[in-house]
Amino acid sequence: MDWDWFRWIVRRHFCGPHSRYELLACDHPAPAHWPQQLDLYLHVPFCRSFCPHCPYYKEPYDPHVADRFVAAVRREAKRWANLAGPIRIGSLYVGGGTPTLLGEQLGELIAALRTTFGGLEQVAVELLPTDASEAQLDMLSRVGVNMISLGVQSFDPASLKLIGRPYRSEVLDGAIARTVQGGFDFVNLDMMFVLPGQTLDDLQRDLDKALASGADQLTFYPLFTFPYTAVGRLRRQRRLRMPPLRQRRAQYRLLHETMRQAVMQRVSVWGFARPGRGRYSSVTRQRYLGLGPGAASCLPGQYLFNTFSVDHYCRRIEADRFATALGMAMTDDMQRYYWLYWKLYETRVPQAELEQLFAEDRRAFRWLRRARHVGLLQRQDGELTLTERGAFWVHWLQNKFVLQYIDTVWQRAMAEPFPARIAF
Repeated sequence: MDWDWFRWIVRRHFCGPHSRYELLACDHPAPAHWPQQLDLYLHVPFCRSFCPHCPYYKEPYDPHVADRFVAAVRREAKRWANLAGPIRIGSLYVGGGTPTLLGEQLGELIAALRTTFGGLEQVAVELLPTDASEAQLDMLSRVGVNMISLGVQSFDPASLKLIGRPYRSEVLDGAIARTVQGGFDFVNLDMMFVLPGQTLDDLQRDLDKALASGADQLTFYPLFTFPYTAVGRLRRQRRLRMPPLRQRRAQYRLLHETMRQAVMQRVSVWGFARPGRGRYSSVTRQRYLGLGPGAASCLPGQYLFNTFSVDHYCRRIEADRFATALGMAMTDDMQRYYWLYWKLYETRVPQAELEQLFAEDRRAFRWLRRARHVGLLQRQDGELTLTERGAFWVHWLQNKFVLQYIDTVWQRAMAEPFPARIAF
């Protein structure tokens, strides 16, 4: 199937023929207005080793480069704060890369962001099991980090080796126990499934160990194969066979049924949390500001990307300029369907908000009714909720649809610090 043609038809149908899907050079952002609240994302691009499946922008850790990066982030934050004026910041999510490679500097940076923006209610940090020492966890707790996502991925030694994780399975039990008992408000385990060679029995063992860990949430991501990653190259060379669709379907069904029997509440297409514990997500923010190289920002009327190069990022900030490299104008239609997409990702669409946002646009309702008719959605407590079947097909369509946009942008932006134009 020609997926480029399919994506063009879908965009035209929902957002109209006049919506332009292109990112243009943008070195001075100009949002339509400032919302009452924003969330923050900070991208720390440093890693000790590169996992072959990881698509995110990263560079080898160098303490001198890290010093320059930390200083640049502090200046970037102040520049944004001066532009936005008084604004409420709901949360800070720190991803990477490996954020804890910054050590004490990470704590100092979080404290600086709290001062610059006037408070942070929720601070979440990604953490590798090898970095989950008592000293590291104490430092994170001391600077106000209250949510941790521990990148376990799998308990199976063969799977860990396949995806290039820089630790052995023997370190996991201690790392998880220290993190769960570390006094944080919420602990999520990041896991993976649909790995080459992974059987249903292999997945079941990972599920059972993850459930027994005491973590508040388990998020099981499928293995994504972006073409420019090492895994993507191996796949193109046919040296790596990915599981067929029926195997993906069987694994997702097992995941869902195991979580249901364990009375875990589904909080996203891939995430399951203990009832009453809230939820953890790195992506479901409506309006957010990205700091650091490669970070994205979603502001009213505008979607932005910072340059993906640490050196060029620092140069821009040191020259008292914004680090933005690309921007896309977001029409009202585009913003509405962006909202709907992420609500479907969360598996729950609030009916009242849906009616308000789409009062003059009935296209969404027609498709949602069809989805209910074929068993992908159901009405429940004032919401449209995805069924297990519906959640799987949203995951599958995300692979075929949204990830291609990400791949297009990231391939170009990693090769060219300031592209003139990226069209879809």
